[in-house]
Amino acid sequence: MFVAVSTRTMAGAKRVVVDEGFQMRTPRRDRLAELSREWQARQQAKIEAALSPVSADKRIPRTNVQQLIADIAQKHGLSYGALMSKSRSQVIVIARDEAIAAVYALRDESDYWSFSLTMIGRLFNGRDHTTIMAALRRQAERKAGVR
Repeated sequence: MFVAVSTRTMAGAKRVVVDEGFQMRTPRRDRLAELSREWQARQQAKIEAALSPVSADKRIPRTNVQQLIADIAQKHGLSYGALMSKSRSQVIVIARDEAIAAVYALRDESDYWSFSLTMIGRLFNGRDHTTIMAALRRQAERKAGVR
């Protein structure tokens, strides 16, 4: 058995006869589908790595506020780094919103913690103060049962 392939050139059609061992080129569509599957597998691995719980010795909180954030992350079965990441996974966002609300509540309870919304945003990996306001609003809606 043999494989025959026709290719077009400027001069016209040219017939190429090839052995049985020859594998025809993968069409572009198949290659794109393969790349898409590889990308999805890498993304899933990243999400699983972010969701995997981290033991207490691997966390590196340096302040009381960071320890509070790490404790909330551990309560949700996440790592400290997962809360600080830019991930928008619902599990991570809910835990992050709870941590933001806890830091904000700490701010209200004591005169010592006089964090502004901008400073809280900086604690959470440089987020904007409006992001902190949105997180506080979402957390309040969750507590009220709206969301």
